[in-house]
Amino acid sequence: EAAAVVEEMGTPQGIDECACRLATFEAVLGREEDSRRHARSALDSALQLGDTWNAAKARNALGLLALLTGDASSAAEQLAAGVGALEDGGVGNPNHFRAQPDLVEAYVRLGRTDDAEPVAAALERRAEATRIPWTVAAARRCRAVITENEDAAREAFEDALQLDDGTSAFERARTQLCFGEHLRRHGRRRDSRIHLGAALEVFEASGARPWAERARS
Repeated sequence: EAAAVVEEMGTPQGIDECACRLATFEAVLGREEDSRRHARSALDSALQLGDTWNAAKARNALGLLALLTGDASSAAEQLAAGVGALEDGGVGNPNHFRAQPDLVEAYVRLGRTDDAEPVAAALERRAEATRIPWTVAAARRCRAVITENEDAAREAFEDALQLDDGTSAFERARTQLCFGEHLRRHGRRRDSRIHLGAALEVFEASGARPWAERARS
């Protein structure tokens, strides 16, 4: 049904935007082949049209998919290109795309914290300027992910959860997943299970299989 909607959007830009959204949802649900097909189709079309907005959205979907399938290198490549295009285009509200946390996570997985730092810092500046709840909470999550000091990272994770406005259980679950992983790495397994279990419950309820598998493992 969603694919049929894509075909009925009318304008090429409308079709591409719908395909990008569909690709993102499919990535979250673990529908890898469908997600990649829709995202690549949208990216090819957007590049031909010179549509920077939808090209960035398509790259963000491809980056998320790569992150979920364990290909952090491809994730960083796609997400960096998408975020860079948005910055060059003067898009000042990260809430429209929400790609920066994925890019930070991809860089951290690759051990490229020096590359993750300016992305997190830019998101923090946007959070201070806009005070949008998602941006503020996501900025604190990013800071927690790249912070090496255990206590400082834990404080940033707790801030992110406290600042969460409750509008997206999925976003909160992502923070709890990262927090639980952090606690587990530092030997606090009992505390980690609280956050990992809460994240797993949300992911399973929403059908987000890749995220659920990560939390469960």
